Amino acid sequence: REASLKLDLAVSFDREYFKLVWCCLSIVLLISFCLVLHPHFVKQFLGTNLEVVRLEVEISDLPADLNGLKIIQLSDFHFDEGISLSLLDETLTVCRMETPDIILLTGDYVNWNPSPIYELAKILKSLTTIGNVKVFASIGNHDLKRVDIISGALQGVGIRVLWNETVYHGGLALVGLADMRSSDFTSEEVYPVFSKISESTPRLVLSHNPDSAEYLSNFRVDLQLSGHTHGGQIRFPFTTYPVLRLFFEILPKRVAKYFPTRGVGNWDWASGLHKIPRKTANGETQFNLLYTNRGLGAHYIGPIGRLWCRPEITVIVLRPKDR
Repeated sequence: REASLKLDLAVSFDREYFKLVWCCLSIVLLISFCLVLHPHFVKQFLGTNLEVVRLEVEISDLPADLNGLKIIQLSDFHFDEGISLSLLDETLTVCRMETPDIILLTGDYVNWNPSPIYELAKILKSLTTIGNVKVFASIGNHDLKRVDIISGALQGVGIRVLWNETVYHGGLALVGLADMRSSDFTSEEVYPVFSKISESTPRLVLSHNPDSAEYLSNFRVDLQLSGHTHGGQIRFPFTTYPVLRLFFEILPKRVAKYFPTRGVGNWDWASGLHKIPRKTANGETQFNLLYTNRGLGAHYIGPIGRLWCRPEITVIVLRPKDR
């Protein structure tokens, strides 16, 4: 009886083991079939399909006629090596469907070489034909090699480039700053930009690098829009934790400097919405808001672009904040 019981248990275990193996194998085969069958599944599985992120942001002193103002933020195109034409086309389609009031571009239009900007500018020109939209842009670190060429190409198709200057949309100030790595991002250059804005005027700030939020905490910034980080670009599967952040934190500095992480100062601000404390003139603590867009393109690391870090379009609706 004891031997028979052991035999029955062994057979039962073999059957359960076989079922488990077959189940796992079936899942692997199904996933493989889906990946081969349609590229859409590849994008979903690898986390590289476009995501539309929607935010409602409350702004103090926002005029009543700007309640519901819709803004789209696009960032980090890295044209032409870092983004596909199909992704650009999908992005433009989403923008047309959303019918925004304002479109804000926050830098890195090319990968150092400025010559592709002319083709990209022709593509982005269609943004200016969406209803009564106004399109503004700031400059990123990858655009610094020839700011004049980048700015000229964009402005030539109706996109206003802001370099340490302010424009107004009704009672809302739109501030575009020089990239943090440029020689024009200094107190001598930035302070006068903010000093010309009434303290009671709400303002949105375009500043490519989110690390600039630390310096900008000296000023009222109702919403800072940044890019630069690509959200980490390569994340651990099904998390928001960037693989490169781990490299940066565990590797010695003499080794880590060879990784792209050297371009990111505060990894906590690598994507999403964040509150940045600031002191007011009377000593009170208030908060600036920072939003970091994951961008559309990628800065390739060998053959790898994005992994489990979806390219992003941000749709922002402004609402008045109750005091």
